[in-house]
Amino acid sequence: MNLLTFFRDRREARASKLYDEGWELIEERSFGDALKIGRKLRKLNFIGAFEIEGLAYAGLDRHGDAVRVLREGLALAPAAWPNWQLLGSCLSDLQRYDEALLAYDRAEACEGSDLSQIDLNRAIVASRQNDHERSLQLLDKIRDYESREIQLRAISQRVRALHGLGRDGEAEDLGTRTLNVWRDASEDEGQNAVASIASEIALIRQRRGDDRKELLAFAIDWWQRTRNESLLWTIREVRMERSSNAKHFNLRLHAPGVYLGVDAVADSPEEALAFVRELEPEPFAIDDVKSVAPADQPKGIYYVSARVFYEEATS
Repeated sequence: MNLLTFFRDRREARASKLYDEGWELIEERSFGDALKIGRKLRKLNFIGAFEIEGLAYAGLDRHGDAVRVLREGLALAPAAWPNWQLLGSCLSDLQRYDEALLAYDRAEACEGSDLSQIDLNRAIVASRQNDHERSLQLLDKIRDYESREIQLRAISQRVRALHGLGRDGEAEDLGTRTLNVWRDASEDEGQNAVASIASEIALIRQRRGDDRKELLAFAIDWWQRTRNESLLWTIREVRMERSSNAKHFNLRLHAPGVYLGVDAVADSPEEALAFVRELEPEPFAIDDVKSVAPADQPKGIYYVSARVFYEEATS
């Protein structure tokens, strides 16, 4: 092996390792750290840098930046169908639906593309355009799924489309059966899709006039199972409490062996802590609190950080 080949192989091995680290950070929702990995990959001229950066920016809700870096990457590697698909999803989140559909067409034209994922994303665009019949037609085309997670995303989208068409009985039945299977099997995959299904069911039941306490217990139960922010929104919608005295609080909480960060809207830090205690099993107490500003928003929890564990000192 000559020296040039040695250094090239070493650079490729380092890039491959960094790429895997980037994906792990994306899955852990550590998007800021994933961006740093993406920049390192760029310096190594590794084409996967654009995918990592695009996913990280999307995770940070910086969809315009995601579109920018993905277009840069696709100019260099136009046959990378996952990047065309991600570009379409970011454009869809920006409500640029015609451009999103064109990106999905480009993804489908690439060799090795997964049509089930692409049609699922087209179905999401159709529902966002309130064309729920078209969404169901696209979902009906899908015959096979690459993974259980994609299958759950498709079920979630079907529940949303049925709800959009006012076919609430069908939506609730499909959603409830799916949640029961997922819970009984103790599955780990598809937590975002499962949270979306639970949220949709809660909204159907709320519109029907079901008991608010039961709805709140249902939404809290599924938040505890998935820890997905969409269900924090659902909990606030079910509670629907507002106050002219409400403020936005940032709290740092602690319980034995664990710290937690929380953003909340409440009349006081003590009320914010009471909201937290509905969600968390540990006996959290306030370690530090900042009042950001008055808040003209529904009261409740808006963000819960990952738990940070520590070992308590022993005497």
